[in-house]
Amino acid sequence: MTDNETISLSQAIALAGGWNQTASLKGAKILRASGGAEREQIPADIKKIMDNKAHDVEMRPDDILYIPGSFGKLLAAHGMDAVIGAGAGAAAGVAVYR
Repeated sequence: MTDNETISLSQAIALAGGWNQTASLKGAKILRASGGAEREQIPADIKKIMDNKAHDVEMRPDDILYIPGSFGKLLAAHGMDAVIGAGAGAAAGVAVYR
């Protein structure tokens, strides 16, 4: 993007190829430079935007779109494999320290 160009959040997502299955669409944030070392955090509920229940947010040059992962969706996607793996890892850790 050029200095004067903007892009909507939905356009940025489309250009990136969408999101993965474990993305937390309600927890997304736009990180915007505010002149200092810290970036301003602007909440962006992608689910509401994509459902036309919220206005699409205009992104500026140097903005960063951060979409965190959802632990619940991760468990749902990987099911009992993740739970069993975590339990086996914990049991192995206990056995090592005995």
